[in-house]
Amino acid sequence: MGVGKESVFSIYEGLLQPTVRLNVDVSGYPQATAGGVAASRAALRGDIGFDSLWYRGMPIVKDEKCSANSLYFFNEDYLAWYSLPSSRWSAVNMGSSVIEGVYSKGPSRSLKLYWSGLKEPTAQDAEVGFFKIGGQLISPNPRFQGRLTGITG
Repeated sequence: MGVGKESVFSIYEGLLQPTVRLNVDVSGYPQATAGGVAASRAALRGDIGFDSLWYRGMPIVKDEKCSANSLYFFNEDYLAWYSLPSSRWSAVNMGSSVIEGVYSKGPSRSLKLYWSGLKEPTAQDAEVGFFKIGGQLISPNPRFQGRLTGITG
């Protein structure tokens, strides 16, 4: 997947503009979603417009938090999350009986979400609880990731 700032996305879109051809059948078009690339009707769910542009079968999406004039390429097969343990908080069971959508099959074993339990704040008639997650996203093989720099219109 490619990720770039809105300006980089617009530059790439402008390069494609002379050759844009739109073929939308009754079941919609593929989109890049949180769970990966969803084909056609499964991705639509009331959305209008394009969420990504495609380059050789890879979606390119825009993100306002990206660095200016850069385009990042992520090979999701070579990304992994390593979680930090918590000794004070209890781990949350992330089974599929409650969760719907992208995480319904259950996350990998390395993803740990911790719950503080309900606590009563000072001078309030209420209870609050906190979820905590900590760790690092790593690439066991960084040569499969990439970044283009110096992209200007």
